[in-house]
Amino acid sequence: MNYWVVGADWSGEDKTAEFLENGNWENGYENKFIDLVKSVKVGDQIAIKAIYGQKHNLPFNNYKCYVSCMKIKAIGEVIENLGDGRHLKINWEETINEKIIYLYTYRPTIMRVVDIDVQKIVFEDQIQDFSELEKFYKKRSEENQTNSGVDMNESENEFLGLSDCNMSLNRILYGAAGTGKTYNTINHALSIIEHKSLEKLEIESREELKKRFDAYKEKGKIKFVTFHQSFSYEDFVEGIRAESDKDGNLNYLVKDGVFKEICGVKPSNQFSNLIGSEFGRGYILQSINSDCLSVKKPNGNLIHLSLDLALLLLEKVVENEITVEDINQKLAIEKLEANPLLEPYIINGYCTVWANLIQLMLDNRVPENIEKSPCVLIIDEINRGNISRIFGELITLIEDSKRAGAKEELSVTLPYSKQEFTVPQNVYIIGTMNSSDRSLTGLDIALRRRFTFIEMPPQPKLLEGVNVDGIDIKRLLTVINQRIEALLDRDHCIGHANFMHLKEQPTLNNLSNIFKQKIIPQLQEYFFDDWAKINLVLNGNGMLHSKPIEKSAIFPNVDSEELGYFEDKNAWDLVPTSFDNIESFTKIIQH
Repeated sequence: MNYWVVGADWSGEDKTAEFLENGNWENGYENKFIDLVKSVKVGDQIAIKAIYGQKHNLPFNNYKCYVSCMKIKAIGEVIENLGDGRHLKINWEETINEKIIYLYTYRPTIMRVVDIDVQKIVFEDQIQDFSELEKFYKKRSEENQTNSGVDMNESENEFLGLSDCNMSLNRILYGAAGTGKTYNTINHALSIIEHKSLEKLEIESREELKKRFDAYKEKGKIKFVTFHQSFSYEDFVEGIRAESDKDGNLNYLVKDGVFKEICGVKPSNQFSNLIGSEFGRGYILQSINSDCLSVKKPNGNLIHLSLDLALLLLEKVVENEITVEDINQKLAIEKLEANPLLEPYIINGYCTVWANLIQLMLDNRVPENIEKSPCVLIIDEINRGNISRIFGELITLIEDSKRAGAKEELSVTLPYSKQEFTVPQNVYIIGTMNSSDRSLTGLDIALRRRFTFIEMPPQPKLLEGVNVDGIDIKRLLTVINQRIEALLDRDHCIGHANFMHLKEQPTLNNLSNIFKQKIIPQLQEYFFDDWAKINLVLNGNGMLHSKPIEKSAIFPNVDSEELGYFEDKNAWDLVPTSFDNIESFTKIIQH
């Protein structure tokens, strides 16, 4: 059983009362949401909703932020789908107390509710946890106040459902080292795949998020790759690989790269819920992978059937070229055009198994015109690779308007396989970029034009309450970054990730090690060993000691003064004992 929320507003006219009276629901569009409506099944639960934004008179403290609200006006059960993509017969509940769901809202005319929590709130009268909402909006309010120039009202669109899930297919998270770019790719990937806002995911535990992320990776829905100077087109798209067979013979095969692999993910996942299902007379679908289906026979033995062949037969049945009965009666082969996958012995030899299996898949398929389940490719350190060489001709094909099914769809013939290739609409690309290595201004223009850029600045607020012997770590990081930005730029700030360990172990020894092993070396890199500027960042806290260069002792036979080389030059030493003195850290934030 599936759960749906639907709209009843037709160009400003509320049709709710009419739908309740007539026992139906109608899609007001003639050419939109057709296949989605067709996919609704008898027995599914459905609710009429209305979406709006609210800022005042809420049942919880929203800290003056706009809140996205979804009012539930009616609930019912689908009793008939007329199959035209427009009309559903509904058994509406006679009475319902209108309820309002906050934050977790669905804007489209019809949308399947996949979030279990929202299902329970809408359809099972579970009470929404206002305490979690207050935590979220308090955090949002603090963020808006922290980010200068951001007005509270500017977040309205975000809370009206116009946020992360509707962003470009291609995005890059950029910022200085240690700002959580790679860390946040998990939330961004889950937001895309699960159709959830980033705000809701932030409330969940990291452990649970990582668990789901790993599960999607295991299924092939998420792939992770790191670009580097040696990464090539052959690694990314396709190339020729030499492989030895069991007899030691060398074969040269065309191998798909990581991008082509995720673009060609087989739709086996849509049938993963069928694992364990019984069909025919005692046959059980044991497992599904990217290549085959394992079927357990009534006697306990396993048979393995090609997934590609199963999908082909399913396609032909859907397109009415053959029927399930044709498969059962061994008539499918003679009715279909020649295809290498259509092996007569396999199909006719297991005709009953195939017929019942295809019927099972047919009953549980997702209509093809419905947007395919999203897949996500994460490219870490995207700016470290040679973009032009890695993407090749595909740099154009990843544009939203050039993808499969778009008005300006483009395809290319790949150089090794000679296959015609286009980038599907369901493939999202998330890149990360360390802006301290290379700023946006120096990035390949072709790449910049095809990606949405999301800045990931340092977030000292994540260190709220972290205190080491009286030192406010949040303030410490804020002050250091203010000085770096004044002396250099914002692309070279210090990331909060360097200090996150202190949340669990706020000791002077750990703080000392962070500065010795991370902060000082990073400042050396940023300022090209200009110790005078590093000392400015540290506010002359005693960690660095300068001394004049003894020119005569080092260069006894050279009149270095005549050359003027050592004018205003000093040697700098680290003072090891200062790192173990809390006063050294106090002086950094002193005014």
